[in-house]
Amino acid sequence: MNNSASGRRRRKVFLLVVAAALVAALVAALLIIKGPASGAAPDESSGLNPNPVAGTQTNGAATGAASLPVTHDLSGTIICLDPAHASNPDTDTEPAGPGSSNMKAKDPAGTKGVSTGVDDFTVNLAIAKDLKGRLEAQGADVVMTRAGDTFDGGGRDRARVANEAGADLLLIVDVNAAEDKSVQGVSTVHPALVYGWTDDVYKKSNTAALMIQSAMVKMLGATNQWTSESTDYPEFNWSNSPVVLAKVGYLTNPDEDQKLASAGYQKQVAAALLYGIDDYFTK
Repeated sequence: MNNSASGRRRRKVFLLVVAAALVAALVAALLIIKGPASGAAPDESSGLNPNPVAGTQTNGAATGAASLPVTHDLSGTIICLDPAHASNPDTDTEPAGPGSSNMKAKDPAGTKGVSTGVDDFTVNLAIAKDLKGRLEAQGADVVMTRAGDTFDGGGRDRARVANEAGADLLLIVDVNAAEDKSVQGVSTVHPALVYGWTDDVYKKSNTAALMIQSAMVKMLGATNQWTSESTDYPEFNWSNSPVVLAKVGYLTNPDEDQKLASAGYQKQVAAALLYGIDDYFTK
């Protein structure tokens, strides 16, 4: 009788221990699935934020649609930034390229914001100045075709600034315009292949355009108007450097006009351009 009772007690204790172990395992599993309690500090051991938030800042830049990855050291890289247009448009003409009889306006007048009235040359310069600071922070040497509202000369003169600096890339920053106010989005243009003019920069220009376009679409969440090539820009045909024209949005579209006129969005555009340039030089 005593041996039987003792056996029952041992079985009862064994079952209680097993049950407790199962309960503990179940609680642990639930905690893993649920995650840390609200307000708990993130695990910093991996260096990753377990709760990333879109629109946060990386490298001091508001990124809008997504967070920018850390950029690379661009020391030794020379970049020429050309804020398109100016407050003193020049309707005189110049050859589209060396030896060309096709004459182009040196610096045609740009456009204004359809709702804000902001001048395109103002927006272009603000973005280029912000981008200059970001590039310099990554170690790049940056030259500007203009640092104020005016520019004396045409596309050939703007290309000359890049040529004399020995630039590794010439980036033209410009807004876009269309008769249809509903048109919006970003695009890039690079030189078409013309032997004697652009054959030495064509391939690299194409690559840079694709990377800058991809960065703008990704980081700004903008409509993708894709990449194209052109023979019409003297800046392209006179440049000894790979060259890209970034069309960063439409001042003729009311929504994009409002954004492009704001300092916050100008910074986002500059950050996206930085990422595209970084991608070009480091991949």
